[in-house]
Amino acid sequence: MRIRIVLSGLTSGIFCLIALWFPWYVVHPSTLVSNWIFQDQAAYLPTWISTAAVGFCGLTLFSFGWVAARWNWSGNWRESLLAGAGAGIIAGSIIYDFLGAFHFGLLGQEEILKAFYSEVGEAQGLTLIVDAVTNSATSIYLNFIVVVFASVLVSALGGLASAIDAGDVWGKSPRKPDGWLFRVSAYSLTLTGLGNLIVMIAALSILQESVMNTAIENNLSDINSFPPFLLLTAFMACLVMILPPMFMTCGWIVRSWGRAGSRRILYGVWALLSIYMLWWMLRGFFSFNFSDMAFLFQMGPFPLWYMWGVIILSVVIGFFGGYLPAPSNPVDENYRGSDWLGYALSQGILGGTQIFASVTAYALVASLITIENIPHLTQTGTVDLLPADQIVRLFTTMSAVAQGVVIFSAVCAWIFGLLVLLLRKIFSVKPLPLLENNNANEIREMRL
Repeated sequence: MRIRIVLSGLTSGIFCLIALWFPWYVVHPSTLVSNWIFQDQAAYLPTWISTAAVGFCGLTLFSFGWVAARWNWSGNWRESLLAGAGAGIIAGSIIYDFLGAFHFGLLGQEEILKAFYSEVGEAQGLTLIVDAVTNSATSIYLNFIVVVFASVLVSALGGLASAIDAGDVWGKSPRKPDGWLFRVSAYSLTLTGLGNLIVMIAALSILQESVMNTAIENNLSDINSFPPFLLLTAFMACLVMILPPMFMTCGWIVRSWGRAGSRRILYGVWALLSIYMLWWMLRGFFSFNFSDMAFLFQMGPFPLWYMWGVIILSVVIGFFGGYLPAPSNPVDENYRGSDWLGYALSQGILGGTQIFASVTAYALVASLITIENIPHLTQTGTVDLLPADQIVRLFTTMSAVAQGVVIFSAVCAWIFGLLVLLLRKIFSVKPLPLLENNNANEIREMRL
């Protein structure tokens, strides 16, 4: 993405983190443990603090969607919409990685933390473990989808609203180099997302089978969770991270096909590869027997229509995100440091979110809370850390890991971008020419 869009999304994400810090980190843990470090401060905060924080985040995301469009000199409603959406997905990723995953994971572990000072029988302890493992998964993955889509939608609306005064431009005119560097992210995110999906399936399919066997073998009739949804919700979250960039590349191919010339061969190869990846993912997705699970959707964490809505919305957002921008001739031949920074930041944040949200965040919650308390729940030993200390450790660990994966993804993106640049130099790749019948008023640079 362009650096101005990334900075707009990063700033709004940080503002939202500050606002959500109070209800999600100061107040919520105080309802679970008695010796929380912010117990006194939480007592003075009003009960509506959570609603106020969410409302503030909505206004912030809308405002910075507007900022992203005007700062990027978006000339029409399509460019404004995409600029706002780009800022929104950056902000949503920041919110989820550095606070949201912690909060939603903690929601699934509430009963285990509350039972720390109580004596529990073997059946009750196993029930708490099964519920925590399942509820944490559904809470972490389903809310990831909500946070990302809500951030994109609200920021996109802010960008779209700014188009009422498209002539209102801020700062210096943005540079207009060839857009290949900003398109590389969609291709790499498609491939890395697929890799994360494979890792998630390998890890959580074993876990789900183990959880269901535990519930059946011990006749745990009091469980309040739905173990069959564990892998399904994780699968849906991974599709949200793969389908938009994949179909964005499809939008680019459809839009550029008429002027692609000999590059149609490469486009065709990528299209065939995309079809194969899509077939593989959908085959795995439809391996879930939805007819047998129909009655569970009436009681489970989400209705059946939600699942299809998520998939269709991911496809639509991705395709039109690639198809809507009109092509243009590049003005600047070379990229500057700011262009590379925007590319590395966007790839680092989004690629790091893929790694973190696919299985890492859930694994940290399960290991640092559920597994930590197994000796107490199964009456086989004692737990060294108090609940308040467990919560602090969970937050600091998840924050550090989120930072690590973002930096790792950004460095890998920078190396990959340099490799693509080298190949373009070797093969003397030039920007695609515009068709002669293009309307000059529609020729604008895509600023994502």
